[in-house]
Amino acid sequence: MFKKPFNIMLSALCCTALLASCGGNSGSNSSSESTEETAEKGSITVSPENTSIGGKFGKAFDIEDRDYTVNYEKAVIGDDKEIKMSVTFTRNDALPSVNFDEIAGSSDAGKKYLGKIEAEFLDENENVLFTADASASDIDKLLSLEVGDKSTITFTGYAKDDVVMKVKVFRLTSTLENSKRIENPVTATDDLEAVDDLEGLDDLEGLDDLEALGKAAEAVGAMAGAAAKAADAANEISKRK
Repeated sequence: MFKKPFNIMLSALCCTALLASCGGNSGSNSSSESTEETAEKGSITVSPENTSIGGKFGKAFDIEDRDYTVNYEKAVIGDDKEIKMSVTFTRNDALPSVNFDEIAGSSDAGKKYLGKIEAEFLDENENVLFTADASASDIDKLLSLEVGDKSTITFTGYAKDDVVMKVKVFRLTSTLENSKRIENPVTATDDLEAVDDLEGLDDLEGLDDLEALGKAAEAVGAMAGAAAKAADAANEISKRK
């Protein structure tokens, strides 16, 4: 009489065990996939060393004093991770130490200076682990801000996994380079006094004499060649005797 209920209970226990087993395997696979995905892509948070840009841009911009997210994922080429961090800048009312109208993010803009902004990522001992650069277009947007305006800049760099994990803080620096492009080597040497002399070379009275000297040199060379051949012939005759 109890045989049928017992069979039902036994079947229920078997089903429960089977479901638990399937669920456990599914969780294991999910965990494995999650680990692989984390290895390919991830993020860390870092804080700024200070809230302004160091270097040639002076104190004309501020950033918030908070934690920032550094995203990283496998680069298209190589084994390094591509690092990206976005930071929003606010133009303050401090006078910059340079004229922003003379600066651009690209030398193709025809400005006097080429401006660069870099994020340096530091470990706990303030050693620079790697750097990331702002794009030329982002720099141009930043330099065009009026007081109170904001602009978000994305810094991009590359580093190994284990290096990224050592980052504790970051700092921002700015530099300027002379963007003057040399189109013609002669016209670019404005300070050389010899340029004027070169331009008047056609007026030198001794130019005909130089040509004559060249022809004389060619004649001497020909005579030297003939003399060498005569010497070789004499040596050959001497050997035969």
